[in-house]
Amino acid sequence: MKRSFVLLVVTLIFFSCKERKPFNAAHFMVLSQQHHLVTEAEAAMIEVNIASLPRPQLRSVAGMCKKISFMSAIKELGLQSVNVDSNFNYLKYFREQLSLRSSDTSRPPALLRNIDSIKANGRSFIRALYDEQQLDATQYAKISDQIRQEPVVYPFLIYEWIETMP
Repeated sequence: MKRSFVLLVVTLIFFSCKERKPFNAAHFMVLSQQHHLVTEAEAAMIEVNIASLPRPQLRSVAGMCKKISFMSAIKELGLQSVNVDSNFNYLKYFREQLSLRSSDTSRPPALLRNIDSIKANGRSFIRALYDEQQLDATQYAKISDQIRQEPVVYPFLIYEWIETMP
């Protein structure tokens, strides 16, 4: 009994200490484009920002993607621009702006992209990251659940969840 318990503990420690594959920012951007989360123009802006980082990591690159993608979504939907900082709640602001836009009868309604395709692209993107060992099982499960639950998903949200999910 004691021996099997020790074996179980050693096995758990071994798998919890498993090293992730090194992060490749260029490959991350290729995946982002393949899964239609960023456009070529957005990817070019993000790559310029990535070049300024001494050692790009998954969370820092996802944060850059989030900001660029968020600003593109704001422009695309004709929502009020904002200067984002580290404490900015992207989802709350996005919901508020969509609500204000839908109640404003003086302007045409904001036309959302196909949310189902964005969700499918997001799920396949995070699955690819998980398969490449960039996300652990817990992060993958939490982000998948967020994508499933959230009624309106835009690419910047997927990047935010990658950046912030423990």
